Formats: sequence, structure tokens, C-alpha cells
Amino acid sequence: MKKKKYLQGVTFFISTNMYCDLKKIPDQREISMSELLRELIGDYLTNVTTQHITSQDELREQNKSGEEIR
Repeated sequence: MKKKKYLQGVTFFISTNMYCDLKKIPDQREISMSELLRELIGDYLTNVTTQHITSQDELREQNKSGEEIR
């Protein structure tokens, strides 16, 4: 039996205009809305994590060099 890859559901509400605009993307790419949203969320989380790590590294470097931390 195939093990399910995605187990957690997320529900949120958007305006009709947002939905219509958003729906065009998976239709054009011939993917599901769920796949698009997983991709977008994954990209966002990767960027946030990368930015957080970069910010932490910058703070460490400032601290080592004696610069004032803002």
C-alpha cells in the first residue's frame, strides 16, 4: 500500500477575485491548486528560513567584530 505523502490539511478563505486570479496559474501549468499552494508555501518557507539564517549569521559577525547590533 502506498504511504500518503501529505497528511495535514489547511483551510483558509480568500476573496472571489483572489481565487479567480490564483486559479489561472494551475490551469495554465496543468497542475492542481493543491500542488501550486504546496509549491508556493514551500518556496516561502525556504526563503524565510534562508533569510533568518542569513540574519543570524550577520548578527554573529557583527558581534564578533564589535559592531553595534541594531
